[in-house]
Amino acid sequence: MPYRFHLDQHPAIIHDSTAFPNTPARTKRSFKAARALREICEAYRTDLPELRVRQGRITLGTCRLADAVRLARLLGASSPGPDTPDANDVQVLLTQAFSSATGGGAVGVSVRQDASDAVELGAIDARTARRLIGSLRF
Repeated sequence: MPYRFHLDQHPAIIHDSTAFPNTPARTKRSFKAARALREICEAYRTDLPELRVRQGRITLGTCRLADAVRLARLLGASSPGPDTPDANDVQVLLTQAFSSATGGGAVGVSVRQDASDAVELGAIDARTARRLIGSLRF
């Protein structure tokens, strides 16, 4: 059965993998993992608006600090306190939590110079995405 991605629900993900019959299996796995990751993040009310698949890798994109802290806490990080920490602290917190939750998987987390209330999350492969999904499941 082909993977179906509806543009109205997931505008950043290609809508139908059958439109590209020569798509490599790794890319199809990436689409499937991206869809599952988006659904889980939506359930936790964690916004990753730029999540998309590019060249077989899942790019997580820009994330607001509050969402990055929520994601880190969902991955097992300790609470940074009642206030949202600055972007550099969130960068360290999320990098460590991601690595622990995915068994050593890494995601690039960089501080955006033009927006102090956001961090830029890098790209991950489908295998790391599946481990991330496993860590985030209810």
